[in-house]
Amino acid sequence: MSTIDGKIPGAHIRGFTLVELLIATVLSAVVFVGIFSAYLFMARNLGRLANNQRQQTQNRNALYYVAKDFGDATQVTVAGASTLTLATSTGTGITYAYSSSFKTLVRTTSPATQSLTLLSDLTAFTFIYYPKSGTTALTFAAGLIVNPATNVRRLEMRFTTAAGSSSNGTMSTVP
Repeated sequence: MSTIDGKIPGAHIRGFTLVELLIATVLSAVVFVGIFSAYLFMARNLGRLANNQRQQTQNRNALYYVAKDFGDATQVTVAGASTLTLATSTGTGITYAYSSSFKTLVRTTSPATQSLTLLSDLTAFTFIYYPKSGTTALTFAAGLIVNPATNVRRLEMRFTTAAGSSSNGTMSTVP
Protein backbone atom coordinates (compact mmCIF):
# COMPACT_ATOMS: atom_id res chain seq x y z
CA MET A 1 0.00 0.00 0.00
CA SER A 2 1.30 3.45 -0.84
CA THR A 3 0.28 6.92 0.04
CA ILE A 4 -0.84 9.69 -2.29
CA ASP A 5 2.65 11.02 -2.79
CA GLY A 6 3.90 7.52 -3.87
CA LYS A 7 5.99 6.74 -0.80
CA ILE A 8 5.70 3.48 1.01
CA PRO A 9 5.03 4.05 4.68
CA GLY A 10 7.90 2.99 6.98
CA ALA A 11 10.44 2.67 4.17
CA HIS A 12 13.21 5.18 4.31
CA ILE A 13 15.32 4.64 1.19
CA ARG A 14 18.55 6.56 1.40
CA GLY A 15 21.29 6.72 -1.22
CA PHE A 16 24.40 8.73 -2.05
CA THR A 17 24.06 12.15 -3.54
CA LEU A 18 26.00 13.09 -6.66
CA VAL A 19 28.34 15.34 -4.65
CA GLU A 20 29.20 12.47 -2.29
CA LEU A 21 29.98 10.18 -5.23
CA LEU A 22 32.21 12.81 -6.86
CA ILE A 23 34.15 13.36 -3.63
CA ALA A 24 34.65 9.59 -3.18
CA THR A 25 35.84 9.26 -6.79
CA VAL A 26 38.35 12.11 -6.44
CA LEU A 27 39.71 10.72 -3.15
CA SER A 28 40.08 7.25 -4.69
CA ALA A 29 41.93 8.71 -7.68
CA VAL A 30 44.34 10.60 -5.37
CA VAL A 31 45.07 7.41 -3.42
CA PHE A 32 45.68 5.39 -6.60
CA VAL A 33 47.99 8.07 -8.03
CA GLY A 34 49.98 8.03 -4.78
CA ILE A 35 50.29 4.23 -4.83
CA PHE A 36 51.32 4.22 -8.50
CA SER A 37 53.96 6.94 -8.03
CA ALA A 38 55.40 5.05 -5.04
CA TYR A 39 55.56 1.90 -7.19
CA LEU A 40 57.40 3.77 -9.98
CA PHE A 41 59.83 5.28 -7.46
CA MET A 42 60.63 1.85 -6.02
CA ALA A 43 61.02 0.29 -9.49
CA ARG A 44 63.50 3.00 -10.57
CA ASN A 45 65.48 2.59 -7.35
CA LEU A 46 65.58 -1.16 -7.80
CA GLY A 47 66.92 -0.69 -11.35
CA ARG A 48 69.54 1.77 -10.08
CA LEU A 49 70.53 -0.63 -7.32
CA ALA A 50 70.89 -3.54 -9.76
CA ASN A 51 73.05 -1.41 -12.08
CA ASN A 52 75.21 -0.28 -9.17
CA GLN A 53 75.70 -3.84 -7.96
CA ARG A 54 76.71 -5.02 -11.44
CA GLN A 55 79.19 -2.15 -11.73
CA GLN A 56 80.71 -2.84 -8.32
CA THR A 57 81.14 -6.52 -9.20
CA GLN A 58 82.84 -5.60 -12.49
CA ASN A 59 85.10 -3.12 -10.70
CA ARG A 60 86.22 -5.66 -8.10
CA ASN A 61 86.86 -8.27 -10.81
CA ALA A 62 88.92 -5.83 -12.90
CA LEU A 63 90.96 -4.68 -9.91
CA TYR A 64 91.62 -8.30 -8.95
CA TYR A 65 93.00 -9.16 -12.41
CA VAL A 66 95.11 -6.01 -12.72
CA ALA A 67 96.56 -6.30 -9.22
CA LYS A 68 97.36 -10.00 -9.66
CA ASP A 69 98.91 -9.55 -13.11
CA PHE A 70 100.87 -6.44 -12.11
CA GLY A 71 102.19 -8.24 -9.03
CA ASP A 72 103.17 -11.34 -11.05
CA ALA A 73 104.75 -9.38 -13.91
CA THR A 74 108.49 -9.40 -14.43
CA GLN A 75 108.40 -6.18 -16.39
CA VAL A 76 106.15 -3.51 -17.87
CA THR A 77 106.77 -3.47 -21.61
CA VAL A 78 104.25 -0.84 -22.75
CA ALA A 79 102.85 1.85 -20.48
CA GLY A 80 100.35 4.27 -22.00
CA ALA A 81 97.39 6.25 -20.70
CA SER A 82 94.95 3.69 -22.12
CA THR A 83 97.21 0.66 -22.67
CA LEU A 84 99.30 -1.48 -20.36
CA THR A 85 101.35 -4.50 -21.46
CA LEU A 86 103.05 -6.77 -18.95
CA ALA A 87 105.54 -9.61 -19.41
CA THR A 88 105.44 -12.59 -17.05
CA SER A 89 108.10 -15.10 -16.08
CA THR A 90 106.31 -17.79 -18.13
CA GLY A 91 106.68 -15.76 -21.30
CA THR A 92 103.03 -14.78 -21.39
CA GLY A 93 102.21 -11.22 -22.37
CA ILE A 94 99.17 -9.57 -20.82
CA THR A 95 97.71 -6.45 -22.36
CA TYR A 96 95.05 -4.20 -20.90
CA ALA A 97 93.51 -1.89 -23.48
CA TYR A 98 90.81 0.76 -23.03
CA SER A 99 88.59 1.37 -26.04
CA SER A 100 86.83 4.72 -25.92
CA SER A 101 84.62 3.78 -28.87
CA PHE A 102 83.38 0.56 -27.22
CA LYS A 103 83.70 1.99 -23.68
CA THR A 104 85.43 -1.17 -22.44
CA LEU A 105 88.63 -2.35 -20.77
CA VAL A 106 89.79 -5.62 -22.30
CA ARG A 107 92.44 -7.99 -20.93
CA THR A 108 94.22 -10.01 -23.64
CA THR A 109 96.81 -12.70 -23.04
CA SER A 110 99.31 -13.81 -25.66
CA PRO A 111 100.37 -16.04 -27.31
CA ALA A 112 97.00 -17.75 -26.71
CA THR A 113 95.15 -14.52 -27.58
CA GLN A 114 92.40 -14.95 -25.03
CA SER A 115 90.33 -11.81 -24.48
CA LEU A 116 88.22 -10.95 -21.49
CA THR A 117 86.17 -7.77 -21.16
CA LEU A 118 86.75 -6.61 -17.58
CA LEU A 119 84.88 -3.29 -17.58
CA SER A 120 82.06 -2.01 -19.74
CA ASP A 121 80.04 1.21 -19.85
CA LEU A 122 83.16 3.27 -19.12
CA THR A 123 82.77 7.03 -19.39
CA ALA A 124 86.40 7.80 -18.51
CA PHE A 125 89.56 5.72 -18.07
CA THR A 126 93.28 6.27 -17.62
CA PHE A 127 96.34 4.46 -16.28
CA ILE A 128 98.67 6.51 -14.07
CA TYR A 129 102.18 5.23 -13.39
CA TYR A 130 104.49 5.97 -10.46
CA PRO A 131 108.16 5.22 -9.84
CA LYS A 132 109.20 2.98 -6.94
CA SER A 133 109.99 5.94 -4.74
CA GLY A 134 108.06 9.15 -4.89
CA THR A 135 104.45 10.15 -5.29
CA THR A 136 104.81 12.15 -8.50
CA ALA A 137 103.28 10.44 -11.50
CA LEU A 138 105.54 9.62 -14.41
CA THR A 139 105.03 11.75 -17.52
CA PHE A 140 104.37 10.47 -20.99
CA ALA A 141 106.62 10.98 -24.01
CA ALA A 142 104.79 10.49 -27.30
CA GLY A 143 101.91 8.85 -25.44
CA LEU A 144 104.05 6.28 -23.58
CA ILE A 145 106.22 6.08 -20.47
CA VAL A 146 109.93 6.19 -21.35
CA ASN A 147 111.68 2.91 -20.43
CA PRO A 148 108.75 1.43 -18.47
CA ALA A 149 110.66 -1.73 -17.53
CA THR A 150 112.85 0.19 -15.09
CA ASN A 151 110.72 3.26 -14.34
CA VAL A 152 107.25 1.89 -13.47
CA ARG A 153 106.79 0.40 -10.01
CA ARG A 154 103.24 1.39 -9.04
CA LEU A 155 100.04 1.62 -11.03
CA GLU A 156 96.81 3.54 -10.54
CA MET A 157 93.64 3.14 -12.59
CA ARG A 158 91.13 5.97 -12.68
CA PHE A 159 87.81 5.23 -14.27
CA THR A 160 84.12 6.03 -14.14
CA THR A 161 81.33 3.71 -15.22
CA ALA A 162 77.73 4.64 -15.96
CA ALA A 163 74.98 2.07 -16.46
CA GLY A 164 71.25 2.41 -16.97
CA SER A 165 69.26 5.15 -18.60
CA SER A 166 68.91 8.73 -17.45
CA SER A 167 65.60 9.05 -19.30
CA ASN A 168 63.86 6.49 -17.09
CA GLY A 169 65.78 7.31 -13.91
CA THR A 170 67.85 4.11 -13.63
CA MET A 171 71.26 5.71 -14.31
CA SER A 172 74.00 4.62 -11.87
CA THR A 173 77.46 6.20 -12.01
CA VAL A 174 80.38 4.72 -10.11
CA PRO A 175 83.66 6.66 -9.93
